[in-house]
Amino acid sequence: MKRPKLLFIHIPKNAGMTVKRVLAGGIHHGHKRLTEYPKTMRSKCLTICVVRNPWERLISWYFYCLGMNASLCPWAKEYSNFKDFCLNVESHPKFFRPQTWWTKDEDNEVNIDLVIRHENFRQDMKKILNLVKIPHLNKSKHEVYTEYYDNETIAMVEKVYQDDIRAFGYSYPKRIFMI
Repeated sequence: MKRPKLLFIHIPKNAGMTVKRVLAGGIHHGHKRLTEYPKTMRSKCLTICVVRNPWERLISWYFYCLGMNASLCPWAKEYSNFKDFCLNVESHPKFFRPQTWWTKDEDNEVNIDLVIRHENFRQDMKKILNLVKIPHLNKSKHEVYTEYYDNETIAMVEKVYQDDIRAFGYSYPKRIFMI
């Protein structure tokens, strides 16, 4: 059986470095949208990506920017807390764009053959790798993401990442009621 060629769409802060290390021996080719690859190439490949709960993804970004890779987003230190960071995320680089921005084709449709869910990473990767032991690289350290949100920041993520929430079936697990 011939092995299919894989085209991995690396969406930032979605375990992409881990996937690339496993699939390509650690070679990093940057973050490219689906449409940045020629249609002729895409038609010959199985396209895959990893998606992540938008609320969890943004928390991971916040702690990644503050700690592990402050040089990537030095402006993150301008914000006194997560809420300030969250409410200003729309004004920052392409890395913070919705996941669908990375995965849509020229017809503005999500066009990925295999979507790996970050929250089911090991199980979903088995579809490709058949029980390969995968370390989680580039992981930020923080509490469960729901600990950082209030109603205003939940709503902001719902607004900015509504395409991700709809396209990949996400929802916020609980509502916070502040007095």
